[in-house]
Amino acid sequence: MATMISFSEAQRLLQQHAERLVSESVPVASALYRVLAEPVLAQETIPPFANSAMDGFAVRHQDVQSASNTAPIRLRIAGSSAAGEAPAKPTSIEKTAWRIMTGAAVPAGYDAIYPIENVSVDGELISIDSACEAGAHIRKAGEDFAKGETFAKAGRRVTPAMIAALASTGIDTVNVVEQPRVLHFATGSELVESAQTPLQPGQIRNSNSPFLQAALASMQVRAIYGGQVRDEPNEFITALQSAMAMHKPHIVLTTGAVSAGDFDFIPRVIAELGGEIIFHKCTIKPGKPILFARLPSNVFFFGLPGNPVSTAVGLRFFVTPFLRRLQGLPEANLATAVLRGYLHKPKADWRFFLKAHSESDDSGRTIIEVQGGQESHKIKPLIDSNAWLVLDEGRTHFANGDLVHYCSLLDAGME
Repeated sequence: MATMISFSEAQRLLQQHAERLVSESVPVASALYRVLAEPVLAQETIPPFANSAMDGFAVRHQDVQSASNTAPIRLRIAGSSAAGEAPAKPTSIEKTAWRIMTGAAVPAGYDAIYPIENVSVDGELISIDSACEAGAHIRKAGEDFAKGETFAKAGRRVTPAMIAALASTGIDTVNVVEQPRVLHFATGSELVESAQTPLQPGQIRNSNSPFLQAALASMQVRAIYGGQVRDEPNEFITALQSAMAMHKPHIVLTTGAVSAGDFDFIPRVIAELGGEIIFHKCTIKPGKPILFARLPSNVFFFGLPGNPVSTAVGLRFFVTPFLRRLQGLPEANLATAVLRGYLHKPKADWRFFLKAHSESDDSGRTIIEVQGGQESHKIKPLIDSNAWLVLDEGRTHFANGDLVHYCSLLDAGME
């Protein structure tokens, strides 16, 4: 019989076995929310030239230092520049101005811009009634990115803002970590797949598979549903081998059939396939029967308990850290909140995960409160929850106002 292990030991084993996946080059347009496999360096200087931040007139600041309301300075308009034109190179600029549009290159010799609304125009002359400093309303070359500058480190997700940076610095492809492929199955002869099929006595609908498909997709994982199988080991082996050959997953997930009942066949199937069970059962609630194994093809296998909340806990606290490590993402830390209410944990050396709701109070503190209906088969309380309250080992009583750990229901991993 497998020895039940602690949550911390389970996490250590997960980290020990998870190695970052290989990298691949993809077009920037296809890289959204993928994880960078290496640092990204700017290929160009941005802006590539000094340009105007305003529609207005370029001047030499020394020519207008004495300008005032009572003694305005009049300058001759010597030329004009629009965005997209090559930088102008005037030959004589003393006591002149240059009409300029936003984004246009600042002509050589000029060092300040007056916005159009701050000058008076009279034919080919402008009047200026205030002084300015050198550099006013000018975007300097390289003030955003310097060529060769590292602006994104490995292990970061590609966000829309990063795509803008990649495109602006002349990068059209980027090296990212391979997207994890997760193949998942639901087990249970009692499950009904289609919402159009009336339930017969003893049957329930399959909620775990739609949940996993949606949750994994939100985590930027390629989720592949292998289907629902009855409590028949041979039927599962056939479905598993066929789907693995077709999809070549990095991870297989199953829901159900991992406890100690007559129809809990997953541990036996792993042994029959020549796999290695790394751990089976952990001192947590809900989700105690969770299983982690490795198949001969070096595909990792998570057997999640079939109750919906146990499935959610297994995904959040076991599968998710493993997926983060596969992608080279940093470990996600728990946050701290102030408990509202009183809680009793009957097993001091176990870790409990409770459906909860967190919010900020008027002073900016995060307050967390446990939801009613903590049984692992109840899905409805999850709808009103936005967090998992984590009751750490070593304590049995938690009082109102105590600091406790919590995290989001899902790790969508956008950052």
